[in-house]
Amino acid sequence: MNFVKIIGLFLLSIWSIVLSGQELIMSDKVPVHNDNSSLLIGKIDSTVLVLRERNEGYLVKGFNHDLEEVLDKKIEGLPKKGKILKVIRGKKDFTCFFRHSLKGKTLLTAVKLNAQADTLQSVFIKEIEIKYGSYLKFYVSEDRNKILIFDGEATQYIYGTTFDISKMNIQWNQVFNINSFNLERDFLEAVITNQGNAFFILERDNKKSKRNTTRFEVVSYEAISAKKSTYDLSLKGRMWFDVAFSFDNLNKKLLAVGLYTNKKYGETNGTFLLSVSNENPEKYQLTFHEFDTRFITTVLGKEPKSEVGFGDISIQEIVHRRDGGVLMIAERNKKYSRKTTSSGGFYGQESLPVFRIDYYFNDIMLISINPDGQLHWRQLLRKRQYSQDDGGEYSSYFLLKSKNNLRFIFNEEIKSDANVNEYIVLADGRIKRKSLFNVEEHRLAIQLRKGIQIAHNQFIVPSERKGDLKIVKLVY
Repeated sequence: MNFVKIIGLFLLSIWSIVLSGQELIMSDKVPVHNDNSSLLIGKIDSTVLVLRERNEGYLVKGFNHDLEEVLDKKIEGLPKKGKILKVIRGKKDFTCFFRHSLKGKTLLTAVKLNAQADTLQSVFIKEIEIKYGSYLKFYVSEDRNKILIFDGEATQYIYGTTFDISKMNIQWNQVFNINSFNLERDFLEAVITNQGNAFFILERDNKKSKRNTTRFEVVSYEAISAKKSTYDLSLKGRMWFDVAFSFDNLNKKLLAVGLYTNKKYGETNGTFLLSVSNENPEKYQLTFHEFDTRFITTVLGKEPKSEVGFGDISIQEIVHRRDGGVLMIAERNKKYSRKTTSSGGFYGQESLPVFRIDYYFNDIMLISINPDGQLHWRQLLRKRQYSQDDGGEYSSYFLLKSKNNLRFIFNEEIKSDANVNEYIVLADGRIKRKSLFNVEEHRLAIQLRKGIQIAHNQFIVPSERKGDLKIVKLVY
């Protein structure tokens, strides 16, 4: 185990990472050259677990508080020729949702395991159809105790099943018949509450020729009353550029934060907030906030032409404020596919086309909105990340939440000798940028997008470099 402890500022001449009172802890290398995939599950009980998929089955590797290896075990009892589609961690156990075949049928089963990777319970959920146009996706409640299994067809029907993880049983199973519905064209996302209520969000008429009827259609289901309902949320003559829905379990509201566009669909001109109460969804709150010239100039780095917005941005997540307000987190990102030509190998051999994908993950945009829909503050966190043919695995950021601040941790550049930096964001929008450590000094290649918060002041994250996996923990 490698252990780096920063005691104080007097270590400046010895270490490149100078964060007084912090610890950076790293596990030993785990060769994953022959793994099909690996997944950092998180901290279960007192053990940090990693799930590894290999040809011979699924294995679990565990690490203690100091990231010393304490477990290396194959999961027994899983059906052959199956695949784990989703893993939900709990405090003392984790649950795998497993797709497998039996007598010509495709089945979905939930398997609960403890921190020692012993199987505690296995429950059959449903038979699923794998055919052209079908769709299977999982949506998890905020408390990670309910999971909505969305099983849709190309037209007309949505199949929804909510599974209670603590009780290991099906809470409800419903079929929704929707008029004028095309799955690929109309379905946006689904939201599941801590109580097991579900919202299926459909997009309608989001085009310039129909902007007066642009709206979201919400199909909802209440778990206790078994009540189904459908209602529209109009955007009042505007088109949306990007949107994210969530449910505020504390204030009992369905929320949508989004970016809207006035004229040019490839650019956003401002933000909006939709707030919908359970009691009276038709009387929803909708507010818009247009980007002013000064903010657009900050984003673009130059003064814009009249009525110009900006593109290449998507909403990454929503942070709920306790007072009912929200923080929207968006990131400027894009990818380009291009064709290059490789040099011929042997004499006379023709050059072959090679396809490359460039990934860009740049500035983070923060929009804080008060409960009444009024703008609180806007902030832009500068960063520039470029990589090629890596799926953007080492780009973007990790968000560490605490009562006092938010920390956005990111790789300054996507290269072997880059620094890991952070932005500290206070509740009033003030920011501070700091450098944490250099990855080359510790032979790391950190995938911060896969990080998991395990306490108010610490998180774990995988590092995969040259076929070797390390688990890294940073404690503030």
